[in-house]
Order: sequence, then structure tokens, then C-alpha cells
Amino acid sequence: MDVEIFIPGHGPIGTKEDVKDMKDILSFIVNVADKAYATGERDPVALAYRTKIPEKWTTYGEQERLVMNFCSYWKEIDSSYQMPQVFELLNLAGVYHEFLSKRSSQ
Repeated sequence: MDVEIFIPGHGPIGTKEDVKDMKDILSFIVNVADKAYATGERDPVALAYRTKIPEKWTTYGEQERLVMNFCSYWKEIDSSYQMPQVFELLNLAGVYHEFLSKRSSQ
């Protein structure tokens, strides 16, 4: 679309560059998950812990959503995957957030 301003359903108003960046983030998640699944990985939470978030996205905040995104995508690529219940998923994301915080302070 030939627009200059993007107004999302939630979050701040953005630009074409912001939309492209979000597409790149989602493509990164899909590519990492697809490659891992193809090589035999079956635990999306473990995959999150092994995944290095590209430097340009480390200041965006809410990086704990990587756990949630991998789990959600896993359900799409493997219908037998049992997605954690919402509170368990939030807990997993919180523990992962602490992990990221400790890793970044080292």
C-alpha cells in the first residue's frame, strides 16, 4: 500500500519502515522455527533459549514474546503439539524474560 502512516489496532502509530520491520521480525521467527523443526527440534521453549535475537531488535522490549510466538507457530507446523495453557505460557514468558535480563547484564 502506498501510505505514509500506519495505524495499528494497538500500539503506536507507525511508518512503512515500521511495518517492514514487523514483517522482518515475523519472518525471522518463522525461519528459525522452520529450520529447527526440520532438524528435529520439538520443543519451542527450548528453541527460544537457544535463539539469539538480532541486535537491532534487542531494544524493542517484550522479547519474552519469542516464547509465545514459537509456541503459537509450533501449533501451526505440528498439529500434535500441545500448546501451554495461557497462564503457563505467561509464566514461561516471564521466566524467559528473567533469562534475557540476566544474559544482557553479563
